[in-house]
Amino acid sequence: MLQHSAIGSLVNLMHRVKSVEVLHIMQWQRMVSQGVETFHREARLEAGFALLSLLFHRLKTVADRVSAEADKPNRSGAAGLQ
Repeated sequence: MLQHSAIGSLVNLMHRVKSVEVLHIMQWQRMVSQGVETFHREARLEAGFALLSLLFHRLKTVADRVSAEADKPNRSGAAGLQ
């Protein structure tokens, strides 16, 4: 089960995801605080999907930044050529 601090970190990223995903993340946080066993399988699946979607979004953001950084010309090498 996820730790409460991990849930808090995910909630801090809510502004980057769709409002439906935000609702699922909040639902997941409520499940963790009350005990996941008390919720129906469908609710757990929806919340889990929202967390996976958020993780994918975050990984894509990082990958896009790395790609953009790799596409920049190497300034130290370019200065040496001139």
